[in-house]
Amino acid sequence: MINNSRDELIKQRCFILNKVINKRLNQKQAAMKLWIWDRQVRNLLKAYKVDWEKWLIHWLTWKESNNRLDKMTEEKIKYVAWLDKLEWARPKFIKEKLEEDFHVKVSKETVRKIMINENLRTKRENKRRSEYRKRRPRRLYYWEMSQFDWSYHQRILLKPWEVQCLLMDIDDATWMIMYAKLCENEWFEEVSRFRQERILLHWAPRIIYTDGFSTYKPSASPYAIKQWDTMPQFSRIMNRIWTEIIITQHWPQCKWRIERNNGILQDRLVHELRYEWINNVEDANKFIKEVYIPKHNKMFSVIPAIEWDVHIKLTEEQVDKIKWLFAKRYERSLSYDYIIQYMNSFYQIRESHDYTIFPKKRLIVWETIEGEIWIFNCWNTLTQMEFEKLDTWNVRMKRVELFWKKDKERLNEERMRKESNRLMKEKHLEESKERKYHYQAKKLLEKKVKFDQWLFDWIWEIWD
Repeated sequence: MINNSRDELIKQRCFILNKVINKRLNQKQAAMKLWIWDRQVRNLLKAYKVDWEKWLIHWLTWKESNNRLDKMTEEKIKYVAWLDKLEWARPKFIKEKLEEDFHVKVSKETVRKIMINENLRTKRENKRRSEYRKRRPRRLYYWEMSQFDWSYHQRILLKPWEVQCLLMDIDDATWMIMYAKLCENEWFEEVSRFRQERILLHWAPRIIYTDGFSTYKPSASPYAIKQWDTMPQFSRIMNRIWTEIIITQHWPQCKWRIERNNGILQDRLVHELRYEWINNVEDANKFIKEVYIPKHNKMFSVIPAIEWDVHIKLTEEQVDKIKWLFAKRYERSLSYDYIIQYMNSFYQIRESHDYTIFPKKRLIVWETIEGEIWIFNCWNTLTQMEFEKLDTWNVRMKRVELFWKKDKERLNEERMRKESNRLMKEKHLEESKERKYHYQAKKLLEKKVKFDQWLFDWIWEIWD
């Protein structure tokens, strides 16, 4: 075993060369122990007697490298790393900004070492390798499956107390960001508006890969997603454009590509927005759409196995009525006064020759994201109804008056019924008394007839 450390090598050579000088070893024996030729031993002895330990190792050891980083470039890297708008940025991102704005080409490891020396980063420890898991392969076709997700993060520089929600849609085959937008939340209205803008840009995918949020999945049962009555509004909308929705089981590893992309954007997009001094959501969305997405796709996208675009193209009629395509649909029952109630408001259906309606009939209420409302008479043959929005207070007061009127009629009917029952009971009682007297008289008459017959028979016997 040969120890290659500098200090041990110097100690070993000094120890053996001292033995050669003191004539306890010859040059051949020293060469065998040092694993060098005897000619090298003679050269080492000459250098050792003149300069001692200095020449026992190679002379290039103390010489600086020809590829070393000059001080000017090092100062530039330190200056860029200490910028406020690049605070908490990673070495790779700083390396790219050095190439773009300062024309300095260095490796990310060089930037990392300088940041560690400046106490801007800490040395990372070697991660423990986990158990090997096979990942799902990419789809073959472009825009065959879309992975959709959102992430909350502080992205605006001048508003660090606000957290924005980034909705993002990526292609599974190429890892390209198809569309991304900063919104307030991930509820139905924002997701529908995002999907509507997305379809107008690149049409609709065949499959959407999402998580188990209540916007896409009913909370009652996982099997209820395919039932029309319990299906969420977003699933109904996707079914109208023939798009299938796959729900994961709340595991980020199932859709690791979109989760990995969320991590990239939480790192890179935040610093890109800070670097451009963007401080509002409108400018941020414009920057994401026009600048960041093309740049990101150029850096991270891959070529699909089969370069075919298999998206679903909407018809002209669907594009013209896309706001109604993404409208909510609810069923309501028509009351006896031809009024339906929806979201604490009352709508009265007008009479028309185009349709016939009756009380207790089921109607459909459509509501767009902007709040526009349509009413139809059935699910199969959609006939639009003419309606009028009523004042909530007046309708409620009329219904209260009607309720009290019906309640008064009910009380009168109950009182009349009780009175009739009382009279019936009295009449029945009188009849029962007369019946009782009749039976008593009948019994007395029967006894008198029997007594007269017995008396007659007794007198007749005595007479005989």
